[in-house]
Order: sequence, then structure tokens, then C-alpha cells
Amino acid sequence: RSDVAGLLDMALRSLNVIEPAGPCKEAARVYSLVAVLFSTVPLHGVCRRWADHALVLAAAHCSPGELGFVESRVGVYEIHTARWPQAVALLRSSLDRSRAFGERRMLAEVLVVLGNAHLYEGRIDLAQPLFEEARDLARANDIVQVVSWTDISVGSCEMRRGAWPQALAALDGIADWIYRNATENW
Repeated sequence: RSDVAGLLDMALRSLNVIEPAGPCKEAARVYSLVAVLFSTVPLHGVCRRWADHALVLAAAHCSPGELGFVESRVGVYEIHTARWPQAVALLRSSLDRSRAFGERRMLAEVLVVLGNAHLYEGRIDLAQPLFEEARDLARANDIVQVVSWTDISVGSCEMRRGAWPQALAALDGIADWIYRNATENW
């Protein structure tokens, strides 16, 4: 069940707490996260402004790595609104920053999100290699959550290709992990 009023209250409280600090990297992060959060409910005009404001604040006040984080979250927002070129551009920029600054967790996350942008726009040929790179990176660095995302994403690619045995193998491998983690933490 969704509590839109509670979500809005939490978001506005977060913004009210951060705004007195003035334009800063923390505000950029909050604005980008609130835009993603609210892109799932019909407040798109407000989300667009928050996303744009997050990018302006991040460009002025964030380190390149922090800017990459904000770009990645606004890229997720762009995926929610099916603005593929904007999503891909932001995610590629975030990917470049993550590679340049060696932020492996961020790099793995952005690879998955960029892969999903391509998957949703029907570009499996571009998505699959990104998922595989993310999976290898996540496994090598023990980033378990991202490993699960990549297995799900690879399975989704295989389903879209009609390769059912490969899709089931990818999804079957992660099913127990999802069940364990979804039930143990509730």
C-alpha cells in the first residue's frame, strides 16, 4: 500500500531541513532522491523541477563523484518518464565519473541502471554487455545487492530474446537469495 501523503510529508520535511543550508551537495542529493521518489506518483511537474534543480546544485557544489551520484539518480527519474536520450546521457556521464574516480559500487549500480534504460527502450544488444560487466564487477567486489540486480536483468534480456532456458537459469539462481532477503528482513 502506498502512502502518498506520508511520502510527500517526508520529502517536504527533508527539503525544509536542507534548504536553510543553502545551495550545497547535500541539497543536490535530497532533490535528486525526492524527484525519483515522486516520479512514481502523478507529480511530474514538481519532479521535473526537483530533478533540474538537483543537477544545477550538483554542478555548482558537488565533487565530480558526488555529481555522478546525482546524475545517476536523475537518470533513474528520466527512465521513469521514458525520456531515454536524457536518461542515457546522464547515466553515461555518471558512468564516466564513476570510472574516473574508481567508485566501484557506484559504477556497478550505474551499469545496471544504464543497462535497464537500454532494455526498456528495446536495445538488448546494448543492455546485455552492461549487465554482464556490472555482474562481474559486483561479484569481484562482493556487492551482493548489485549481483542480484544483474541476475534479474540478464534474465529479463533472455526472456525478451525468447531464450527461456537461459532466462530461467539466470532467474532461478537468484530466486532463493531474493526470498531469503525479502523475508528475513521483515
